[in-house]
Amino acid sequence: MLRQGIAVVLLVFALCVGASAGDDAKKEKDALQGTWKIAKLVIGGKDMPVDLAKKITVVIDGDVLAMKLDNNSFNEGKFKIDPSKSPKQIDVTTNSGPDKGVKKLGIYELKGDELKLLVSQGSDASTKRPSNFDGDVVVLTRDKK
Repeated sequence: MLRQGIAVVLLVFALCVGASAGDDAKKEKDALQGTWKIAKLVIGGKDMPVDLAKKITVVIDGDVLAMKLDNNSFNEGKFKIDPSKSPKQIDVTTNSGPDKGVKKLGIYELKGDELKLLVSQGSDASTKRPSNFDGDVVVLTRDKK
């Protein structure tokens, strides 16, 4: 009888922790929604020209992350986050292009209206997640229009 009681308590605790983690992920996902502008873009260790970066917009709508150049979508994918990890994790599965259907592992950091993203590229993009923001990183700021 004691074992069953302990098992029930553990089950309830596990369900509560799971629900809390799910609530945190939903709140975090809600906080990511909206239109973002590129404040900084580093590719190959070099800052991209500001004039090019200003033409790119990132729109997060539901579980879709779309990159647009002059309002024309050029890269779109579904994403899933895990804010309980450190650094926070994001997985993006591209919907089109040569990487269609490939899940790329990444990390992100959300601080108010600033979003920092680093998503793996190349042959190990679906197997190796970055552990820090050293690399091809994009820093976004929320578009307040």
